Amino acid sequence: MKEDGQALTREREGVWVDYMEGQLLIARIGNPHNLKVFAKHRQPYKRQLLRGTVAQDVQAKIVCKTYAESVLLGWRGIKDDEGNELKYTTELAEQVLLNDIDLREFVESVGQESATFREEEIKETAKK
Repeated sequence: MKEDGQALTREREGVWVDYMEGQLLIARIGNPHNLKVFAKHRQPYKRQLLRGTVAQDVQAKIVCKTYAESVLLGWRGIKDDEGNELKYTTELAEQVLLNDIDLREFVESVGQESATFREEEIKETAKK
């Protein structure tokens, strides 16, 4: 498939996807901004990563911090345990991603699925 400008924009700026009673704004994992942020956060651990000696909790923190800054770009309708709507911040997103593995896996799954960001192109192809 050819790369269209709208798909590339959606990959960078994200698309809204339903999650439970709310919606998440998710960008594509592997977009240029995501790669830059990931490189920045793994840099302090580069040697340990190459040797495979980084603790799992540190790896999770690197991933969650990266996703919060470059993949999970926003949310609406997401509530805490008491039913209060949570205002999106990258700091809160990082904490939620660290503490909620189901959310982290959902964000990762959607962020890796190319069809998520090429929905319009796929619809047009299907009409032909």
